[in-house]
Amino acid sequence: MKKYLFLVFLVTLVVMLVGCATDDSAPAAGTGGAGGTAAPAVDLPADAPDSWLVGERTTITLAASLAPNWAHPDEGSFWQWLEEYTNVAVNWITFLNAEAGEQFALMMAGGSLPDGFIGGLGGGNSNVLQYGMDLGVYIPLNDLLASYAPHFTRRAPLAMPDVMNVITAPDGNIYALPLIHPPGEGVFNTTAINQTFLDALGLDAPTTIEEVEQVLIAFRDGDPNGNGIADEIPLSFLFQDWGAADHSWWFAPFGAPLSNDLVLIENGVVTFQAAQEYFRDGARWLASLYAQGLVDLEVFTYDQTTYRARAGADPVVFGIWSSWSPWADAGAQGHHFTTLLPPIQGPGGAHVLWEENASISRDSFIITSAASNPELMVRWVDTFYRDVETGLRASRGPGPDPNMAWYFDDEGRIVWTDPLPDEFIRGMNELPFAPGAIGLEYNPAPLANPDLKVEHIENVLRPYAANFFNGTWSRWPLTFMQPHEADEISFIEAGMVPFANRMLARWIANEGDVDAEWEQFLVDLDAYGLQRWLSIRQEVYDRFLSN
Repeated sequence: MKKYLFLVFLVTLVVMLVGCATDDSAPAAGTGGAGGTAAPAVDLPADAPDSWLVGERTTITLAASLAPNWAHPDEGSFWQWLEEYTNVAVNWITFLNAEAGEQFALMMAGGSLPDGFIGGLGGGNSNVLQYGMDLGVYIPLNDLLASYAPHFTRRAPLAMPDVMNVITAPDGNIYALPLIHPPGEGVFNTTAINQTFLDALGLDAPTTIEEVEQVLIAFRDGDPNGNGIADEIPLSFLFQDWGAADHSWWFAPFGAPLSNDLVLIENGVVTFQAAQEYFRDGARWLASLYAQGLVDLEVFTYDQTTYRARAGADPVVFGIWSSWSPWADAGAQGHHFTTLLPPIQGPGGAHVLWEENASISRDSFIITSAASNPELMVRWVDTFYRDVETGLRASRGPGPDPNMAWYFDDEGRIVWTDPLPDEFIRGMNELPFAPGAIGLEYNPAPLANPDLKVEHIENVLRPYAANFFNGTWSRWPLTFMQPHEADEISFIEAGMVPFANRMLARWIANEGDVDAEWEQFLVDLDAYGLQRWLSIRQEVYDRFLSN
């Protein structure tokens, strides 16, 4: 959830900056922070109980935002268990999501602060920097974590190895604790080929750019859907999606797949992908396919709904297309798309775009300067990080039980209950985005109806993501930017990125010549501020690595 002192001015400023978000960067616990030298770390064995936390009954005040269909935390089974377990009661201040931003702004401007925020309220890059670094309303947690958070200190790096970089602000302090989510799918997009078309024409799935072109020509000319009409669409994607269904797959054979933000770090150096030669070469190749009638003429105008509807048309017309789950997204025609295309070999190799295995909601727990006992609050929140089960109960719902939200199978893997029982609808018994560490320790079982993509990613696609594992490439990390850095980056990108996308569309549609216009294109990118953009991002990235 993204985006104090002078009254009217500050209220206005806060309203502008307020938002709900969860993301960004940090060094090892115990470095920096208030009070200089860190206090000695609590020496507890990994399996130590939390009974050391329980003492005289205490109440803390926490503010949170709730969706309209969520029950109040006082009614939640997890929170009731937590109060009994820790002997810490929570006095809740809650706002509906729609009003949370305004209410947060008024709370901060009026100085009537809770002891802390939980679940993302008050988070986001600008809030953490303003209220943490600049105003001291959010307190540094480094020393407190080293002294009172053995579970977090031990388990968070296991769930996400670079978590401390991610949650550390530019001044070296940690102002918020995260929820480290279960690992997501590794490959950014999935491209399928119509196996029925291949069978009808006696073809194998292509593995090189030359073979791709020949297969597309055969799809165009060979009537593989057998209706006697040349209605086949050999290749389709969503140009404007810049996501799972986009054209990024087709640039990988020329050097690298396109990232959705056009940022790729190569051997520690930040690059803008639109300024790389593989961007030009991929555009040239797609333009040649477009000129031959091999690319869907609607790639520039589709939205997700019409795109998927076209994939599910009867008779089936798509030959090759990309989506999160092509076999599912094509609806009644999904059985044609159970053959997933292997990464295509070109002069730049064969690659796939890889996503991080663990994602993070960075600002799930914040302690304010109003807290009378921040040490106890850190001990309390450390309970959330004690094991995977506690993190799941806090952020995903009650369990483990087959009749609840999730359970463990015989092999110790986590299974989501599907459909979820009505009484355990998300938010009814837990606070989504409460702190916790699941991450890489999470080991999900295959779904009851196995998703083809899971096996495909592990067995087929993962080897083609080697550059993301050997340190050659990395995606832009979740990291803090100083306000002036974020402002300048946003200003440059507002002109430069749309310009690059417009030019790419022109070239693919043969409305311009990428080779004739390439040098001027690079000059124009510099005019938009490319070199300054690279300099700022490199400085931010180097700072991230040094945390």
